[in-house]
Amino acid sequence: MLMFRFTAASFLAPCLLTITALAQPPQPLPVTPRPELTQEAAAVYLKQLQSDDYFQRQKATEELYQLGVDSIPSLVEACSNPEAETAFRAVSVLEHLYVESLMLGDDALTDRIETAFETLSQSTQPLIVDKIQYIYDQNSLVAEQALILKIRRLGGIVVFTESVTRRVPFENRMIQRIGVDVVIGHDWKGGEPGLKALHRLGSLRRIYLVDGAPIALSALEEIQSYQPNLEIHRRSPARLGVQGMNGPDECRLSMINANSAAAKAGMLEQDVVIAFGDDPIRNFDELIKAIQKHQPGETIPVRILRDSREVKLNVVLEGWHPD
Repeated sequence: MLMFRFTAASFLAPCLLTITALAQPPQPLPVTPRPELTQEAAAVYLKQLQSDDYFQRQKATEELYQLGVDSIPSLVEACSNPEAETAFRAVSVLEHLYVESLMLGDDALTDRIETAFETLSQSTQPLIVDKIQYIYDQNSLVAEQALILKIRRLGGIVVFTESVTRRVPFENRMIQRIGVDVVIGHDWKGGEPGLKALHRLGSLRRIYLVDGAPIALSALEEIQSYQPNLEIHRRSPARLGVQGMNGPDECRLSMINANSAAAKAGMLEQDVVIAFGDDPIRNFDELIKAIQKHQPGETIPVRILRDSREVKLNVVLEGWHPD
């Protein structure tokens, strides 16, 4: 019979309960150096996971929480132990390290543990496979916070958009999550390896690739193969900062991004754009094409309909930057 009183999930439950939908930009926690066990001590504690003494097994589990990245292969090996409790304790240690790495923004440790989880998800032991899925499901909010921080560190632009409905795994209820758009522009410094952060971003709705960004469109299309509902759009270096409803005969604005060129010019939600510069505008796609003819810094006259009245504005286009 499995006996557990201390798991990473229970230890961090108060922290996880404070994390709500991604409505506010996440902030990294201060990194506190974590003491690491020597490999010799780690080997002893790994062996003690198989002890006949429950209290010794429990003490060994708690000591293993201090393991560093170099000991992950040993933990993965322990997860394959035929003794169910030993395997379960080993994967619980990995869970603790995983959540800690997410909270501290330790990308290297997170990547190593996720690689280990990918290996363990192919295990022949259903207990381990189910546990890995449970870990991902229970820590999805924390993981997405960490992924958003990583994308920003790599030079990506993250824009929170409309909320989406998502079922809570293992529970008969739905929650509202804030959707996320990511812009890959000229400041992206993660290369193609850095795009891995987008693979696991469950709230990702759209990727905008700015012309001239150091990423091939084919690399983003690979992400789309994992997330079939993901939209990928090309954008010019100039940005207006609006979202629109692409109706058959009008370009009605559904959102004005804060601090954007559109907001500074006085454009409002529900405005209908009828001309952008010399181009007549009949739908949102035509507005996008019109913007692509210009560069950041240009001043463009815009005509809109607002409450059935025509309003003329001048918009100074900007480059892509976080709002």
